[in-house]
Amino acid sequence: MGRLLVEAFEEIGTQELSAGKDSVKKFCELTGHDFSIYLEKNLIPQGYLMTLIAPFVEEFFKIAGPRLMSKPIKGIIHTFSKVEYLAPFRLDQMYYGKMKLKSIEEKKGKMGEYFSVDFEVLVSSDRGEDVASDIHKFFMKT
Repeated sequence: MGRLLVEAFEEIGTQELSAGKDSVKKFCELTGHDFSIYLEKNLIPQGYLMTLIAPFVEEFFKIAGPRLMSKPIKGIIHTFSKVEYLAPFRLDQMYYGKMKLKSIEEKKGKMGEYFSVDFEVLVSSDRGEDVASDIHKFFMKT
């Protein structure tokens, strides 16, 4: 399974992630943020990160899912997430996301065999500056 995950990450490569004003404005309306404050400071609310990377992570599961189904997965549990902001998010800037496998371990517990999978989504600006790191851990029961 580890090789299949690495291949999926490599196939996805680096993806463009757009943070246009209209999208951020809609996010602010839906979440109760005052968009005018962010517009004045040319910033994006930190909570927008998940909206920004969601299509990217979805692409991973679209690519990896069918490959992993050759080895039936009986369950997936998202056990951990850690977001670290490394620089301000700016409006109307193109960002780039890259996923990488941090670790994969085959484990055995009371309920049988499973894999512990850690991956990171690293978001960088169009100037090459790292803006955010989003690390996730999943348990995948086989």
